[in-house]
Amino acid sequence: MKGFVRNVLSLAGGNLTAQAISLLAVPVLTRLYSTDEFGLFSAYLAVVLIIVPISTLRFNSAILVAETEEQAANLLVLSLGSVLVVSVVVLLCLFPVSATGAGEILQIYLWLIPISVFAQGMVQSIQFRALRAKRFNTIAVAQITESVTDRGTAIGLGLLGGFGALGLVMGRIVGPVINAVVLWSKTPSISQPQPASWAITRQTLLNTVSRYRDFPLFSSWAFLANSAAREMPVLMLAVIYSPAVAGLYGLGLRVLNMPMLMLGDALSKVLLSHIREKKSEKEALGRLQLAAFAVVLYPGMLLMIIMVAVGSELFATVFGGNWQDAGIYAAILSPAIMLMLGYRVMSVLFDLYERQRQRMFFDFGLLAARVASLLLTGAAGLSVYEALAMMMLASSVLYAAAIVYLFNLVHVTVPMIMARLSRSISLMSPSVLGVYGIYYVGFGQLQLLAALIVLLALQAAVVVKFDRQLLVGAMQR
Repeated sequence: MKGFVRNVLSLAGGNLTAQAISLLAVPVLTRLYSTDEFGLFSAYLAVVLIIVPISTLRFNSAILVAETEEQAANLLVLSLGSVLVVSVVVLLCLFPVSATGAGEILQIYLWLIPISVFAQGMVQSIQFRALRAKRFNTIAVAQITESVTDRGTAIGLGLLGGFGALGLVMGRIVGPVINAVVLWSKTPSISQPQPASWAITRQTLLNTVSRYRDFPLFSSWAFLANSAAREMPVLMLAVIYSPAVAGLYGLGLRVLNMPMLMLGDALSKVLLSHIREKKSEKEALGRLQLAAFAVVLYPGMLLMIIMVAVGSELFATVFGGNWQDAGIYAAILSPAIMLMLGYRVMSVLFDLYERQRQRMFFDFGLLAARVASLLLTGAAGLSVYEALAMMMLASSVLYAAAIVYLFNLVHVTVPMIMARLSRSISLMSPSVLGVYGIYYVGFGQLQLLAALIVLLALQAAVVVKFDRQLLVGAMQR
């Protein structure tokens, strides 16, 4: 139990530090780059992030649940090979795409997409091998190094001037390359010679593909749909409205995703590493998953409360007056992001119980709902605020349904979920009262930040006081 908590804290600490570096750099970047340049970068990044999750054909996810170390070694080779093949295919596909509207929007940045896909796909492959080897500190160091390199490159090129959105793009290429180098060199099961008994031949690779065929056949399509559902709105907003709107949306989404990147991803990865040998103990796993769900729910609810009450003022204060609308976008999207954070932690059960088909159906449903909501609102001539509200409602319903389904896999009923939610909501009352008190008082910029910091400390103290045994108690049962 102590090892599990320590591993979560190690990964979460690495994520927290990396995201803190990124967040601290954003106010500098928003003053070095315009909303249009951020819009181009957001569109570029959206295309990359749609492709990257499937660049490994999800053989990287199979590494964690592989039955033997030999299978894990073969899966790493398959994952890295898939990244190379997908990157080449993407390059070939760019020639006809360059003549379309999307190609005109992305301009010269279009041809850097395969490089980004290759670099980030390498990170995904090697990171999951490091997770299996329980090299959590190494992963944390690699994430921090990537963040420093990424933001340092973007700020440096921004200060030099004349690079436009290319400065932001180059940071996103150099950072993952450094991350992959650190992971590869610091993970012994990758960098050191493997036992002779671990054969990696054409036949062993074919056997491994056959054993884990559901990952490329179903999980990869599910992740393609999921990443497209997450990133397609950026491209659609750029086309339907303007690149500036896409830039505002991209910044708002990035801030909302911070809890997921800082805690949700770390917790889900350690959970899958920890529970892969205990999938038959469904009641115990149910308690653990319910506890993990509640843990990530706190930052999700807190972020939603803050965004709804003072999001626009907060964005204007931190990122500059030109970015106030990004705070309004964030407020509209925050309920769906809160549910997505809970879903992220629960989604490890798709891999654990090899429910790749069900995941594929859900993710394609999410993609269809988001695309349809933006197309319909765009065709009706509605404002971007109304479009985002429709997309938020559709997403929230689907995330809630998926969470209930996943809890059902580990024998957690709807009344049990509601009881846990009720307790978490009741413990958030200091934030509700505090944030709306701040709103009605109308603090200035510095006073607003100071008041929010005090509120965060108070809310953390309340949660620690009344719910500190949440995760520990679940692990002990």
